[in-house]
Amino acid sequence: MFQFETLGAVKTADMRAEVRLYPRMPASHGVWTAPTDILTFRFSPGNRVWTRPISRRADFVRGGQLTFRPRSASWETKSNGLPVLCVMASFDAPMLAAEAREVEACSIEDLAMIEMMRLLHDEIRTPSFASAAMVESISELLRIKLARLTKAPSDVQVESGAFGKTDIALIHDYIEAQSGRSPSVTELANLFNMSRRNLLRRFRNTTAMTVAGYITQVQLTKAKRLLATSNKLIKQVAHETGFKSPSNFAVAFERNVGLTPTTFRNVALGASRSRGV
Repeated sequence: MFQFETLGAVKTADMRAEVRLYPRMPASHGVWTAPTDILTFRFSPGNRVWTRPISRRADFVRGGQLTFRPRSASWETKSNGLPVLCVMASFDAPMLAAEAREVEACSIEDLAMIEMMRLLHDEIRTPSFASAAMVESISELLRIKLARLTKAPSDVQVESGAFGKTDIALIHDYIEAQSGRSPSVTELANLFNMSRRNLLRRFRNTTAMTVAGYITQVQLTKAKRLLATSNKLIKQVAHETGFKSPSNFAVAFERNVGLTPTTFRNVALGASRSRGV
């Protein structure tokens, strides 16, 4: 068994995640079996790790940064033994339905999932406001994305022409999870493996809102929370919530909230002091 240092860990009802540092060690060659469904994201893409499923006697192929190991899957690896920093998320409840259990260990190129694993690392190493809620949301998003990628039956499938509540929650959490940028419509469409046009049509049918308007709504809700609970500068809040500039943020905030960001913060802080918070 490889020796490693645990730099931090979190746990939800269904997931345990750790940040692990594997120090420099001799090159290795081993056979492994996943005790649970495991997602691993490596922060060191230069480390060479080759892998192949036990059931296929093909040549080793280089593993990607993000890999999925379904429970009971076996695989063989070769490594050059360089240090590795990674996030490892293991899921207690089976992520795949019984009829989808034949999925083999595989690399995943989904950019949204990669970003979520980076966010999970940040919440483990430097937890901030509402960290537990953020980790819960990331856990649920990862489970949904994996179910979709492996084409397992899922309770988040939508009826033709509309989204369900779980799907709207997925879109909300994805927007909320972004920092320093706004998600594109294409990114949101990729969450559901559908076209931009289909996403725009279904979203309006479900919510009577445009996707752009909903993104702004979620960003402003996040901004109000940051203004009321942190001492971050207005320009920092604007950047973190995905606005192009502080001036764009100020205009959007006042138009939708009815107060400038500074006035809103003063009112919120005054209310907190009056309650003795």
